[in-house]
Amino acid sequence: MMVEKSLTFESYESLFKLLFPDTGDSILIIGEDMKIFAANEQTGDLFGRLSGNIIGCDFHDFIAPASRYLLDRALREIEDSGNWEGELACLSGDGDPFPVDMSMKQIRSGSVILFCIIIRDLTDYKILKEQLRHEKANRREMYVTMRNLMKAFDREKSGVERNISHKIETLLLPTLDKIRKESSVELRNTYLDILREQLIVLTKGFGTELDARFLTLTRTEMRICRLIQAGRSSKEIAEDLNLSFETIQTHRKNIRKKLGIRGRKVNMYSLFSSKSFLTKYSG
Repeated sequence: MMVEKSLTFESYESLFKLLFPDTGDSILIIGEDMKIFAANEQTGDLFGRLSGNIIGCDFHDFIAPASRYLLDRALREIEDSGNWEGELACLSGDGDPFPVDMSMKQIRSGSVILFCIIIRDLTDYKILKEQLRHEKANRREMYVTMRNLMKAFDREKSGVERNISHKIETLLLPTLDKIRKESSVELRNTYLDILREQLIVLTKGFGTELDARFLTLTRTEMRICRLIQAGRSSKEIAEDLNLSFETIQTHRKNIRKKLGIRGRKVNMYSLFSSKSFLTKYSG
């Protein structure tokens, strides 16, 4: 059957309903002048109008201004019985643009040229796509954070290993040599107690680092620490050890320096009172 320009609107509507039964997409038929000849009910739902009120309207009015050039170019370039498909923006009943996927097919019958247009709303798809993009970005950010945390953990682990190695080489091993050479049983036992505590510290961290520095003290300095712990003044310590007051003051300065508290407001009596290993030494 040949379709002529003289066909009435009712003829186009009947043909449209015959060719395109109910579907979830918007389907329209427009002419070369962009006038809408037929549209299904979904088209009315899509654009917020009654489908009957769409007939005879210019299809340009349903396309967002920024996308109209795409539509015009597609109409010019589409070949006889050819197809075109692409994304552009349409206008809702409130005039707001929304994304759609549009496919177009040219239909020629004699001297009549029509275009069948199928429109699918991409709003939900775009929202879902954006959500997935954000989720992917969040996962990537989480991955980067975890990778940085692992690097920081590795650096901290390496630092702990170097710290342990340094303590063993500079404090514990020299102390073993010092214990081997020490003639005083009491002082040897004191050094062994400190060494034992430091070996325990190496398994738990370095919260009592100051204790390890006691290993650097001389025999006389250890005796002075014990006497300070017992509450003796510098004058009394000088009398007990048969040394001058100035010598005791010099020893106290050296003890502060070796323990890392020189120039700090740290009371030596309060500091030593918590050191149980000093009370075991009575030499």
